[in-house]
Amino acid sequence: GSVTLYEGLEETVVIEDENVRVTVDKVKMEGCGCFTLHSKKDGRGKSYFLGSSGRYRAEDIGWTRVRSVISVECFSRVVLDYGNTGSLPEFKINVMWISMLLTNWVLK
Repeated sequence: GSVTLYEGLEETVVIEDENVRVTVDKVKMEGCGCFTLHSKKDGRGKSYFLGSSGRYRAEDIGWTRVRSVISVECFSRVVLDYGNTGSLPEFKINVMWISMLLTNWVLK
């Protein structure tokens, strides 16, 4: 997959973990995989989870200064942090269902 960060007419395309310096207007994710955007270098600071292909506005993300983009495991990210699923609120329901299913399986 890839993430394209848009700052006015400038485009920055990221396909693997990378530190960037972009004040985003919008973001586009394409292909397979999941990514996180970070407000600081090396995956630190505020984060926003990109879990599906599509376009994201700065308003969706909640902040504009992106300093790093990190490729992450889709399933593990959602399971470990289902309270912060970025633009995929339906994942919260699915993860809760999976958690209940696993809990019932373990208890039996």
